[in-house]
Amino acid sequence: MIDYDSLRDKYDSFKLPRVVIKVNGKNISDDKSGFSLNDIIIEMTCGFEASVAEFKIFNTYDVYSHAFRFEEVKKYIFLGSSVDIAVGYSTSVTPVFKGFISQVNFIYRMGEIPGVEVHCMDIKGIMMANEYAKQISADCYSDAVKQLMDQSFYQKLMGDDKVFKSLSIQDTPDKKAGGGGGGNETTDQTIEMVNESDYEFVVRAAKRFNYEFFQFYDTLMFRKAKADTQDQMKMSPETGMMTFEIGYDITGLSGKVEVRNVDPAKGKMVKAAKKLQSKMSMGSKAKPLIQKQSKIYIDPTAATQQDAEYRADYLLEQMSYRFGTLEADLIGLPEIMPGKFVSVDGLGKGASNRFYITQVKHSMEQEGFFQTHVSGKAATLE
Repeated sequence: MIDYDSLRDKYDSFKLPRVVIKVNGKNISDDKSGFSLNDIIIEMTCGFEASVAEFKIFNTYDVYSHAFRFEEVKKYIFLGSSVDIAVGYSTSVTPVFKGFISQVNFIYRMGEIPGVEVHCMDIKGIMMANEYAKQISADCYSDAVKQLMDQSFYQKLMGDDKVFKSLSIQDTPDKKAGGGGGGNETTDQTIEMVNESDYEFVVRAAKRFNYEFFQFYDTLMFRKAKADTQDQMKMSPETGMMTFEIGYDITGLSGKVEVRNVDPAKGKMVKAAKKLQSKMSMGSKAKPLIQKQSKIYIDPTAATQQDAEYRADYLLEQMSYRFGTLEADLIGLPEIMPGKFVSVDGLGKGASNRFYITQVKHSMEQEGFFQTHVSGKAATLE
């Protein structure tokens, strides 16, 4: 668990915010041309969308020739270049983003300093670009994901100064059941991509087994949802939390989720039901209202009982985590990352709770302002 006092010591009492941005391994701030960086925004997520970053490079425009200093700045703005961003304070910075340059804008507006605006995305932005139909030789979904990422195209993008550094792919349940090597059982399951991108296929696989698919700084993760159960830190007004909004909403929640379909091989109905076990109120009024409600999904992809179980787990968790929400502004803390739990403490019953961080936004401006905004969700009251 992150200790706030240790962070304060590490970052010299959070004085002198600092950013280090490297493009193809070269630090922009070290360039002798005197470029300056400002308006840095880094948005990280453990959802299915890509993490993104943007920043502006100033001192890139010559007011006498009325032209951008392209020859000097070009090595930092070529589309497709790899980008590493670290933020922190004074002499200590922590890496938070790794990706590639996806968009560049040359900006000149009345009343503003001209500059070059650079937009970046993580590896998902590249995975979204292709589309094809094919049958995959792997006989379980986790091996299919590995097979996609083993393509030479992605391997060339993996490394210290590349778009991402490593893969962390957790075995899916269909492998443990016998598919994908290791067991004596065989499977007749076929895995196909039908007019979809690599990104769309991996997202489909993740939803099938209630998995997450996101880039955790430099590592592309494919894992069981909320697999990291340890609290990252305790958040409170005494540990850098400046503003917060915590809410709970039972609208749309049901006491039971049921998935149904017909097994085409046996001609019999398959179904799986999961019940909501969460605590939804300090009182006794909410629970009876929710328990009486149920949601039934007809899912043509659930061909077996096990498929229905996987789908029901996913739908129940997605629904239950709509219950509690957290939005908070913190003093800039580079260590806060999505895909982890935090405990909000010291706010009294109801407001104090445990939340799963889904999004983290770091923003830094030239005036010495560094702030971290976190979004989280909770499935129960603790």
